[in-house]
Amino acid sequence: MATNNQPPPDLLSGSIRFAQTSMRFLGDAVGLIDSDDEDETEVGKEEEKKKQEKETPEDTLKLPDAERHRRELLAKKKRLKEGRAAKKAAGGVGGAILGGLILAPVFPLGLLIGGTAGAAITNKVSKHNEKRKIKKLDRRLLAKQEKQLKVDQTTLS
Repeated sequence: MATNNQPPPDLLSGSIRFAQTSMRFLGDAVGLIDSDDEDETEVGKEEEKKKQEKETPEDTLKLPDAERHRRELLAKKKRLKEGRAAKKAAGGVGGAILGGLILAPVFPLGLLIGGTAGAAITNKVSKHNEKRKIKKLDRRLLAKQEKQLKVDQTTLS
């Protein structure tokens, strides 16, 4: 490991700078390190920047009232989600009754299976309908804002 009659590096000497240069020397000798620390920190900063961009996507909505649009959509989602719990409970009760009637010989098992199936099916259908309603609201708000934007542009011209 020692080249040019240099003694092998001592990593236990206590000097942090000496340890850093020694590790660099070892890394260069083995071929693990081929760039300096500045390049590595720049690459690390670029990777962090990319992660932040992925985690917090920029708003693609370029209309004047983007924040209001987002608030209305979130409020609608919240209202629909709150109503879904009641629908799920009603579906579970209906499923339990039907399960109890269909599987009368094994009464408690029929209630359990019917209730679970009814609640799951009602939840799935409810979510599907909520997504449809959100898309419809989104299209309506976008059309309204585009119309407002066109009116503003013609008044400015």
